[in-house]
Amino acid sequence: MSSHHFVKEGQEPALFIFEAFPFDRAASLLEWSPLVIVADHVVDAVLGWGIKIDVVLQQQYPLEKLEEMLLDQSPVQIVPCGSTQPLEKGLDFLVEQKYRAVNILTELGPHFFDHAGKFSGRLQLVAFTENEKCSLISSGKFEKWMDEGSKLKIFQDSEPLIHVKGLIKTEAEWVVQHSKLVSIESKSFFWVGEPG
Repeated sequence: MSSHHFVKEGQEPALFIFEAFPFDRAASLLEWSPLVIVADHVVDAVLGWGIKIDVVLQQQYPLEKLEEMLLDQSPVQIVPCGSTQPLEKGLDFLVEQKYRAVNILTELGPHFFDHAGKFSGRLQLVAFTENEKCSLISSGKFEKWMDEGSKLKIFQDSEPLIHVKGLIKTEAEWVVQHSKLVSIESKSFFWVGEPG
């Protein structure tokens, strides 16, 4: 494959840093030089990574303080959150900028799925925690070839799963019975969490 790639603006997933994990968690997500959007509560830590920040969501720091902190990052866009929750503000911003996909570094707190789930069908979302990758399945159908013993977690609202093939439910997660194509179907979107 040629090393010369011409990427149309908004085609590659943006990187939304909502939690400052160790840099190596973000490194592979930065390979294609994505748009980098950062919540201001982690901006200090992210500046320490030595990467270019494109957008900062301003909620905690006064504007003047942020501008001072980001002097070496120029040009950088500062987007005030006002009363909007920063995760939603950032995802709204990406939708407005015509992005189709985003990788988010975040903790999967109790409100994460509520806020991020509102963007089902508008953005392809993958959340990365320190040791898990959690994908939003907007279509309601997930299929993947998996090895025996692999584990998945399923997060969903109220809709029951219609069909699960190749997986056995344990207390905390779903386990692949035999190496095969597994599938999960629901009438509405859901999230699939995998180690990684």
